[in-house]
Amino acid sequence: MDKLLLTENGERMRDKYGYRLRAAGIVTLPTNNPTNPNILLVSGIKNPSNFVLPGGGIEKEEDAKEAALREVKEEAGVICEILWSVGEFKDDIKLQRTFLYMLKPIKILEEWDDRCKGRTRFWIPLNEALEKIKPRQRIMIKAYVDRVMHSPAI
Repeated sequence: MDKLLLTENGERMRDKYGYRLRAAGIVTLPTNNPTNPNILLVSGIKNPSNFVLPGGGIEKEEDAKEAALREVKEEAGVICEILWSVGEFKDDIKLQRTFLYMLKPIKILEEWDDRCKGRTRFWIPLNEALEKIKPRQRIMIKAYVDRVMHSPAI
């Protein structure tokens, strides 16, 4: 059974092993090169020179899919719909479990919640994103690439 962790910005969930439950989204825009779409990254809130996938803690009363959609809207100002699950990623160092979803952008907002906190969104070619993203999140993008490149249905 999952338990709640109270934080200053709401209630966040932890699993029975103490791992913080997170959700994140991969959002892409097509380019002229179908194997190298632009991927949505945001600046880190603590260190704006870091690039991260938009995502964060799962709140009480929401599931991972709802959290992924909420976090992408709050952090990057992009309203999306869920396409499919990329997978679940465990970080034993930071004690986090992240549920990652492939999202389809529906609307890109001019103003969004975290913009006023200094967070910036970037649409970066996939090959560059793999170089710029925080190392702990690189495995998530690689899992997305593996699934897309090896699936005839996608």
